[in-house]
Amino acid sequence: LFPYTTLFRSARLAAEERELATEVNAVGERLTQLESGCSSETYLTYLEEVQHLQRMLLRAERRRGSAREEAVTLSKIVASPGLASIQDSALDYHLPGLNNRLVQLRLQLEEFQGLWQEYEERQGTLQPWLALAEEQLESETGGLELLQAELGPTAG
Repeated sequence: LFPYTTLFRSARLAAEERELATEVNAVGERLTQLESGCSSETYLTYLEEVQHLQRMLLRAERRRGSAREEAVTLSKIVASPGLASIQDSALDYHLPGLNNRLVQLRLQLEEFQGLWQEYEERQGTLQPWLALAEEQLESETGGLELLQAELGPTAG
């Protein structure tokens, strides 16, 4: 019974490793698409998706750690090239790079979010003033006085 259990656990670990590699590659592909850029209409959706990808990557890192630990435990029982490759997987090198890219993109999107909100606030302030100034210029009821007052004491 003992060899079958070890063989079964080893096969399960190999399948888990392949599944993790598939998931991590999908995260990498989607990240590459997201890095191509967004617009003021889509940046919030991108930010949410980046946060979702970060959570997926965190789960993958945890699963990878568990698989590595189990491979180490099994390697104490039986020597196997498959177990050795699970212990030192390419995922261990790929995951930190993806995580760094996700963090950088999230920071860029958060910075853009702050700048965009500031822009919208300024537009909200500026638009009514421009509409009033335009209305006064069209009606010729003191448009120059409004503009001079806004420009300050050096105008005129």
